[in-house]
Amino acid sequence: MLKPLTDYLLISDIDGTLVNTNKEVPQRNIDAIRRYQELGGRFTIATGRSPLSAVRIARKVGVNCPLVTNNGSILYDMEKGEVVRQRYLPDRFAEIVRRAAADFPHIGIQAYLDADIHMVVHNPVVEYQVAVEKVPFI
Repeated sequence: MLKPLTDYLLISDIDGTLVNTNKEVPQRNIDAIRRYQELGGRFTIATGRSPLSAVRIARKVGVNCPLVTNNGSILYDMEKGEVVRQRYLPDRFAEIVRRAAADFPHIGIQAYLDADIHMVVHNPVVEYQVAVEKVPFI
């Protein structure tokens, strides 16, 4: 008999870890997560993605803890649909983004605020990412 895993939290990234190159979650990953949870383990996702994008994957695999999203700046409770905790960059970063956009007009820039994605500067790479993640942007 296996020892209960109630004292353990397993955290996984999404891209290149939980999902394959086709952006699909292999059934074997879903099965392994379920077996782990049946033994009392807690499982969640930590990702650079926005909460809305991460929730789609989290629902498929059965996350049972808040999600860590936006590169660690948001703790998101998907059951309540709300941000539990959020850390913001200092105000001086707005000027850094303005300078980067002026100095490098070919780059795309996204800004995350709460569960929203704001497109500061559009480009094909940013638009592709939004299409892959299937999330709305402002």
